[in-house]
Amino acid sequence: ALKAQLQREKDEFAQQLRKLETERAVREGERDESRAQVRDLEARLETAYAQPEQNQARLRALEMELNLVRRRFAEEAAAKEAAQRIAKEARDERQRVQASLDRITAEARRLRGMVLEQEEQINFKQELTDDLQAKLREQRTEAERRIRRERGKVEAVKRLECVLPREMLMKALA
Repeated sequence: ALKAQLQREKDEFAQQLRKLETERAVREGERDESRAQVRDLEARLETAYAQPEQNQARLRALEMELNLVRRRFAEEAAAKEAAQRIAKEARDERQRVQASLDRITAEARRLRGMVLEQEEQINFKQELTDDLQAKLREQRTEAERRIRRERGKVEAVKRLECVLPREMLMKALA
C-alpha cells in the first residue's frame, strides 16, 4: 500500500513537472515575442525622437506601450523563475520519494529474508518435534511391552509359587 502511494505521488510529481515544463516553454515563447516587440518599439521610439516636434502624442503612446511591454516582460521573467523554482522543488520531491521508496523496498526484501529464515527454522523444529514424538511413541510401546511381560512373569510366579520355591522361579525367569 505504501509502495503504491509512493508510486502515485511519483506519477503526480512527474505530471506536475511536465505541466510546468510546458508552461515554461510557453513563457519562453512569449518572452522571445516580447523581446522582439521591445526592439521594434525602441526602434520606433528612436525614430520618433529623431522627429521631436512631430507626433508628440504618438511618442507618448509608444512610451506607454513600451512600458507595458517591459512590465509584461518583467512579469513573465518572474513567472519563469517561479516555474523553474517549482520544477526544481518537484524534482527534489521526486528524488526524496524515490529514495524513500528504495529504502522501503530494501526493508521489505530484508523482512522477506527474515521470514524465509524463520520459516526454515520452524520447519526444522517441526521435523525435530516429529522425530522426538516418534521416538516417544516407540519408547512408550516398548515400556508397555515390558510392563506386560513383567506382569506376565509376576502372574506366572504367583501361579507356580505354590508348586515351586520362589527363589527357583526368580532364577528361571531372570
